[in-house]
Amino acid sequence: MESYFSVIFLFAILFIIFRQQKQYIIKRMISKRKGSGKDMLKLAEQFIGKRCIFYTFNSQVVGTVKEIGENGILIEEKENLQIINPDYVSRIREYPRNKKGKYKDVIFD
Repeated sequence: MESYFSVIFLFAILFIIFRQQKQYIIKRMISKRKGSGKDMLKLAEQFIGKRCIFYTFNSQVVGTVKEIGENGILIEEKENLQIINPDYVSRIREYPRNKKGKYKDVIFD
């Protein structure tokens, strides 16, 4: 019984350590990128009015770029508005179209 408890306790400690390391690495990556958001805003200006895919560290956002402000990018998804912090954007891609000019249903990326 004590051996099971010690094994579970060991796994719990390892889980906590690895989780803290992951958070530290992500924070370090973000702090290195600070200031690069200004460059991303300049690059995003060419996508105003177009439907795009925004890739961040942990998700993707699809929507039409409505406005680019000093500290964020305003995106319209169907009927919702959303603002993305450019410091977290790693890639912007125009939504692909098929041969007929319609938006593709499935994107392999």
